[in-house]
Amino acid sequence: MFKTASHWNTKAIDQEKAACRRASWSPLKTPTIDELVLIADLLGFSQESLSITAARGLLCCATSLEGHRSFVVSDSHKLSAVAYRLDGQPWEQTNRISRILPGSLKKWPIGITETTYFPAIAITETGIDLLCALHLIWCASREQTIAPIALLSRMPISEQALQSFCNKHICLFQHADTPEEIGNHWSDQLREAGALAVEQYSFDELMNPDGSSVQTLHDFVRIDAEVWEAHYDAIESAFLFGPAPVVSVAPAPFEPQPFSSTATIKKETASGGPF
Repeated sequence: MFKTASHWNTKAIDQEKAACRRASWSPLKTPTIDELVLIADLLGFSQESLSITAARGLLCCATSLEGHRSFVVSDSHKLSAVAYRLDGQPWEQTNRISRILPGSLKKWPIGITETTYFPAIAITETGIDLLCALHLIWCASREQTIAPIALLSRMPISEQALQSFCNKHICLFQHADTPEEIGNHWSDQLREAGALAVEQYSFDELMNPDGSSVQTLHDFVRIDAEVWEAHYDAIESAFLFGPAPVVSVAPAPFEPQPFSSTATIKKETASGGPF
């Protein structure tokens, strides 16, 4: 069945509305050194990996309309973004830790443009898992070859982004509760786009310190030594996919803003639009 003119008009109007909502976001700024320290302490990730993430433009900070200083995972296109409060508390409106900014294109893989010069891509779900992936990539000394991206929904990957997966080695780190058919559909999309190899990493049999099963990459990074030793090979090889590092891919130099105290950060007021 052919799509009518009204269908395309409606789609164009929706895209325009989304763009207007994105234009209303509070300004996304490069994190200060102080903010990187706060994020590292909050999440348990290395400051070095967070500095790399910020240098690539995937990690920013902003102040919400409610006055909450937050860290935001986005990319150079700013088509999609997800925010987390620096105090670690959930957002009042949803009682959730994450907040997808208004107008975000949920099919758009955050960070995909930044993968251009990397032969391998780690696909994650959620912004926290993207940061976690780069921490683990840094731990494995693969920051020269593997770039992380994040999918913020379980919808098909945007067709406009698929060409960026051509000739790449890819590993999907989907959440344990993501239906198998969704992971398989993503894998099919990637293979059809020309990916050289597509793997799906499994968290099966991995346990959290409290006895619950590992569901996400953020769980994965916090497993205890006993579980690590029991599944040593599977864990240690998680971020060794794709070609071994040969030539350094130097990120843009990271230039943090002047040092500010935590108290100063918390006193900053919101500027820009409603996020």
